[in-house]
Amino acid sequence: MSKPTMLPIPVYHGTSTIFLDGIVRWGLGGRNPLGDLKFFDFVKDLFPLVEHHLSNDPDWMSRAQTFSYMTEQRTGRVNFQHGDTYVSPSKATAIRYAANKRYGSELITYSLDFLQELLRRKIPGVADALYQRYPHVFGLLDISCSPLLIKISGLGPLDLLTENGRDAAVSIQEVLNILTEPNNDAQVLLQQTNFRLRRPVPLSQLSIRLVNIAHWNPVLPEYTLYELRPSQQDTNGPHPLPERR
Repeated sequence: MSKPTMLPIPVYHGTSTIFLDGIVRWGLGGRNPLGDLKFFDFVKDLFPLVEHHLSNDPDWMSRAQTFSYMTEQRTGRVNFQHGDTYVSPSKATAIRYAANKRYGSELITYSLDFLQELLRRKIPGVADALYQRYPHVFGLLDISCSPLLIKISGLGPLDLLTENGRDAAVSIQEVLNILTEPNNDAQVLLQQTNFRLRRPVPLSQLSIRLVNIAHWNPVLPEYTLYELRPSQQDTNGPHPLPERR
C-alpha cells in the first residue's frame, strides 16, 4: 500500500489573537515569537525570583515545579519544549488549549502569571531591573486577547514530526487506523496524539475562528466559533508578533 501524499483530515492549532497579525503575515509557524522576545532569557531571569519570593506559597510553588521543566525545556513522557508550532488531529484538544492558555502559549501564560504575582507583591528588581531588560515582555501584560482555533488543511506526512520531534510516520499511521477502524470513539482517541509542524503553513491553508467561551470548564468548555477572514492587507502594525507555542 502506497503512503498517502496528503492527510485525509485537517489538523488544528489552539492559540490567541495576540499572534493573529503574525500568523496572517508569515503563516502559522513562520516565525518564533519566543526568540524575538528573548523569552528564554527572560524565564531564566524570572525563575530564581519565583523560587526565592514565592517558595512559602504552596499554590504558586505547585505551579513552579512545572514552570521549572519549561525553563529547562525538558521533553520525555510529557513535553515541555517550546518554540515550535504544535497541532492536533483533535479539534477538542486545540480548543481546550486555546481556552486554558489565554496568551496562546503555555510558556508565555505561565511566565506572565508569575510576573504579575511578583509585581503585585512589589518584589524588588522586578518593575525596574527586569523591566529594563525585557520591556516587550512586560508589554504583553497590557494586551487584551481572545482564544483562536486554527484549522490547517492540505498537509502531507512530511510536513509533520511527532510532538517530541521524531519521525511521525508511525503516529500518522495510528491516526489513520483510528479513523478507519469501526466502533472507535475516534475523537477521544485522537486527543492523545499531537504533532510539530516542520514548515510554515501559509494563510491560504488556514481557517481561523474566534472561540467565544459561553461556559467555562477547563476540561470541556462550552463555546461558539466565529469565522475570521483576515488578509495580509489587514495588518497595520510594523512588527506583529509571529506565532508559535
